[in-house]
Amino acid sequence: MASLRLRHLSPSGATAPPSSFAQLRRPSSCLAGPRPLRSRLTRVYALSSNDIRVGSNLEVDGAPWKIPEASISKETKQFTYKDGAQFVFMDLTTFEESRLNESDVGDRQKWLKEGMDCNLLYWNGRIIDFDLPITIRLTVTDTDPGQGDSAQGGTKPATVETGAVVTVPSFVNVGDDILIDSRTGQYMNRA
Repeated sequence: MASLRLRHLSPSGATAPPSSFAQLRRPSSCLAGPRPLRSRLTRVYALSSNDIRVGSNLEVDGAPWKIPEASISKETKQFTYKDGAQFVFMDLTTFEESRLNESDVGDRQKWLKEGMDCNLLYWNGRIIDFDLPITIRLTVTDTDPGQGDSAQGGTKPATVETGAVVTVPSFVNVGDDILIDSRTGQYMNRA
C-alpha cells in the first residue's frame, strides 16, 4: 500500500505541517518491529478533492509528486442529429463532429432539439459534460383543449416536440410555442 504525505513548502523551503487537513495517527500496533516512539506516530493526512490544489506538492512513497494543471476547455457546438444511441454535435466553423452516448446525455435528452447550440466541456481532448441553454423554445404537440384565461389558473400536462411532458397553464393549446427552463423542466412563458 502506498503511503501518501502532503508537504507544504514555505517560501524559505522549509517544510511546514498543513493546518487545513485532518490529521490521523496510526496506532503503534500497526507497525512491525521495534521503533522509537517518535517514528511510530507517522502523520497521515486525510484529503478530499477540495484540499488538493494545482501546484501542491505531495510525497508518495518518498518520491515528490506535483499536481498538474488540468487541460479543460469549453466549446459551443450545435446538436445536429441523433445517430442510433449517439448524439452528434457539430462545430459550425470547422464542421468537426463530436459524439456523446445516450448514457452521457442522460435525462437532458428530452430537451435536446436539432439546431440547438450547446456548450461542450472538454478535458484533455475528451468530452466530459455538456450544458443546454437555460431557456428552451419548444412547440406543444399534444395537450387537452384549452379553456381560455380562467380566473382559477388551472394547469394541465402537455407534450412538446421532443417528447417531454411539461405542466402548462390551461390556456396553452396544441401548436403554441412555449419557453421551458432546462434546469428544472418547468414552463416559463409563451414564446
